[in-house]
Amino acid sequence: MDWRTPPQALAIADDEIHLWVAILGEAPPGDALVSSLAQGELARAQRLLRRPDRELFILAHAMLRDVLARYLRITPGAIMLSSGAQGKPRLAELHHSKLRFNLAHSGQAVLCGVAQGREIGVDIEAAVPREDLRSIAAHFFAPDECAALAVRTVSEQAEFFYLLWTRKEAYVKARGTGLNLPLHEFSVLPAMGAPSDAVIRCLDTAAQTDWYCSDLPAPQGYAAATVVAGSGCNFSRWRWQGILST
Repeated sequence: MDWRTPPQALAIADDEIHLWVAILGEAPPGDALVSSLAQGELARAQRLLRRPDRELFILAHAMLRDVLARYLRITPGAIMLSSGAQGKPRLAELHHSKLRFNLAHSGQAVLCGVAQGREIGVDIEAAVPREDLRSIAAHFFAPDECAALAVRTVSEQAEFFYLLWTRKEAYVKARGTGLNLPLHEFSVLPAMGAPSDAVIRCLDTAAQTDWYCSDLPAPQGYAAATVVAGSGCNFSRWRWQGILST
């Protein structure tokens, strides 16, 4: 993975997108993470029955608070969050900030995206091989995506499925529509003849904003993607290794 150590002093311009990744096995001790969480986040963590799920949830939300605190120059515990009209988390108005963010976690990995003044969505998925991937795709993928999956060999299908899945989930999260935007109603395949590493314009005729998707280098066994509103972005990828703010 091409993820770097972040600088001590962080700033983000309007044309920049910052991505952050963390791995559960590389995280600080749980007590250090728990201390930065809000009471509501702790309550949600305690409702998770499986210990790995609790640990991943705690890591994800501690990382999010620390990342936002670095940009705002405050402590993680001082971060106040609210929700948009359709439930997408955002910074509370009292911060007077244009920062936008999104969070995803799966398996033992956490991914966070941060932008300035533009909406962003991220997704990361543990690429677990399954025998029913094509039947799942038939319910959730656009026709051209199903066709592209069908021509892959059996050994290629899992990787390609999760590549498309993370793109689609990141798009839905960027728009903040949740289940109101069915996954089969838009395509995240690149334009015909485009390079394999090209930024993908999400083809959703109902959207009034141009949305662009980029695949991300992910830990072994994972797929990851981000979608942002508008083009012309410069991406920085940081590896989160612990709480910096105090």
